[in-house]
Amino acid sequence: MRKLKFVSLLVLLALLLSVMPGAVVAQEPPPGSSEDAGERENISAQQVFSVRANIGFGATVSDDEILRLLQQYEVVPNAVYMWTSGLTGTCRFYDNKDVQTFLRDARAKAAETLEKSLQGNQLRLQRFVARHTEGEIAVDAELQTEARSLLNIRATLKTGLAAVKNGQPLIFSMEMSGDADQIERLRNDEAIKVFERVGEMDGKIEAPHTPKPEAYQEEYFAPDVQAMSPQELYRQIRSLSDRAEIPPTPKPQDKTEHESFQTYVPASFSPLIWYWYPTEGNLYYNGSYYADSYLRWGAPGGWSVSDPGYEHDFSARSHYFTSCTSWTNLPYGYDDCPTAGVSEPSNLWTFSFGSFHVTHIHSGAWYYGAWNLGGGGSSSSDYQLAAQENYRGFCWWDSIWYMKSIRNHTLLSGWLHRGYSLYRSW
Repeated sequence: MRKLKFVSLLVLLALLLSVMPGAVVAQEPPPGSSEDAGERENISAQQVFSVRANIGFGATVSDDEILRLLQQYEVVPNAVYMWTSGLTGTCRFYDNKDVQTFLRDARAKAAETLEKSLQGNQLRLQRFVARHTEGEIAVDAELQTEARSLLNIRATLKTGLAAVKNGQPLIFSMEMSGDADQIERLRNDEAIKVFERVGEMDGKIEAPHTPKPEAYQEEYFAPDVQAMSPQELYRQIRSLSDRAEIPPTPKPQDKTEHESFQTYVPASFSPLIWYWYPTEGNLYYNGSYYADSYLRWGAPGGWSVSDPGYEHDFSARSHYFTSCTSWTNLPYGYDDCPTAGVSEPSNLWTFSFGSFHVTHIHSGAWYYGAWNLGGGGSSSSDYQLAAQENYRGFCWWDSIWYMKSIRNHTLLSGWLHRGYSLYRSW
């Protein structure tokens, strides 16, 4: 996060709240609504259930197994954490749904995000092949790394989308609501490997730890892409680039928003200089409620601690967006959307994805993350895209709530306009 998350006193308060019986937890407004942060307080009064909890299965499990569990113990799902083929993702709904509807809609939302991500990937492939010839790629190892990683992201997205549509197990952890007795009975089921009560911090859900399957940290490498020669890489990208482009549509009267606002980024990577933030990347926004970003480190290093995290922070006004979920192929990936609006000093809220252990990235390779946003109803907002180095400030385990900011670096800034797409690079 772009903020220093919590002081020690607030952390202790959150932990106390997480174990207090009968604690009432507030909810965010539904995605697509125009409710602002002040109206969120009214939603908490409507909350039917008194207890929230996170459960972890230790592996991805089938929707049928989740349906059995939640119907048997009469609890209501609030959020799911998903993993497939090197992609980490989430889905959260802000209205109560029956279990079957929730699981169906979560898959539909995941499919929607990954389909839009494939369109975004095609845009990057088109721009790459427009800048580089087959001959350049054949003799330049760095360009081969770029090409291979762009195609690898595409293969990862296609494999993930197939898993979503084919009903393969995706969910490794869930957050749910129920009364105290229901939650207590659920925690003793043999399918539950990890159980945690969920607390609240400034009206936001605060889960101390999201248990993950052992394989979730792995970066996916498509075998056919890894085996391609430089010539095959170019021809594959060229073939994909011949399809219809998604043209960015700038708002005509706003000339300055497409100029460069970023702080200094070197034109080329020096082997003598290490960069903790991604030295090259771009942001695509479709003019509605979807955005994605591609990022790469030319010479990763120079971190402040031995095991740093990285966070990619997309900030906009809360009258434009109020919630999101995200997907990313970063190793040890995480979704930081639940913390939006918690400690920002203004109504410029930050929606993020990241990596708990960023030293596992590969030099020169492209990585990807996408935001499926909701809420807000205004026609425009200023925005900022920033890099953040962070670390586990209050505990040893991986939790978005205890990742403390070390330093930030602005990558892009400008304006978003509803109905107008945007593509910017740094």
